Amino acid sequence: MLERIGHAHERIVRIPLWIDVPYIEQVPHGESLAAGYSSPHVLFLGQLKERKGYDTLARAMPLVLKRCPTASFLFAGQNPARAKHLLDIAAEGGVSDMLVLLGRVDEEEKVRLMRSSDCLVYPTRYESFGLPPLEAMAAGCPVVATDIPVVNEMIQNGENGVLVAPESPSALAEGIVRVLTDPVLRSR
Repeated sequence: MLERIGHAHERIVRIPLWIDVPYIEQVPHGESLAAGYSSPHVLFLGQLKERKGYDTLARAMPLVLKRCPTASFLFAGQNPARAKHLLDIAAEGGVSDMLVLLGRVDEEEKVRLMRSSDCLVYPTRYESFGLPPLEAMAAGCPVVATDIPVVNEMIQNGENGVLVAPESPSALAEGIVRVLTDPVLRSR
């Protein structure tokens, strides 16, 4: 694109996004906000925007809870504009008591949440690039994500995460249950 508008190729430098692994590793271990809720812990990190797929996760919750009845679903991130919609979906599914809205958390707490969670769920509908799966992997947290471009460039299904069909609560639930109930897969 830059070349098409007249910039010389040799003057174009691409700087990829990166994850500060040394920072993640140096965050002191300790109890996270998840400690007050029943396990296993299923973590959603991100804004409550439609493109992030929070609603797909909310609709998957009852299906997960049928197989893992003590799971807690922790939602952390800024922009709670759609929190009421999330709470309404959980209420319709009869799972409000297992949903926790943590709101905005600082970077250290985010790392502690990832370390103490049994999986990070990334049900995004589209991304230009998504940092939460890479941050979770760096923190040792298994990832369940939608199989869409960009995400499937980071995650190889069954190797460093689990990929599921986008916008499918049942596929998302199956991926979450698979990670929660398979300790070998979860540790891989």
